[in-house]
Amino acid sequence: MILNTKNLMAASVFIASTSISIMAQGGAGSPQRMPSKAIRPVVVLQAQALDDLEKKLHPANKVEELIDSDGMQLRVAVQHEKNAQAASGEVHDASDDVYYVLEA
Repeated sequence: MILNTKNLMAASVFIASTSISIMAQGGAGSPQRMPSKAIRPVVVLQAQALDDLEKKLHPANKVEELIDSDGMQLRVAVQHEKNAQAASGEVHDASDDVYYVLEA
């Protein structure tokens, strides 16, 4: 008799905790979760566009940004460096930079 009472109590606790867990996960008042939206469209450049960009940058040490990075903490650029001394260090306080260096 005591064993049946313990089994009944254990089953009651299990059913109650499972019910609470199911209600918490699928609440009717909670907003539907969805993937985040990109703030900018994806940029895809063809090889010809990159070749044209390289020719444009080649005469001097220049940098051309590939995407408009206003409002983002990221900069993506193509840089041409010829006979340029490497900096001993750089500080990037609030952004990350991605460079494609043509010549060093």
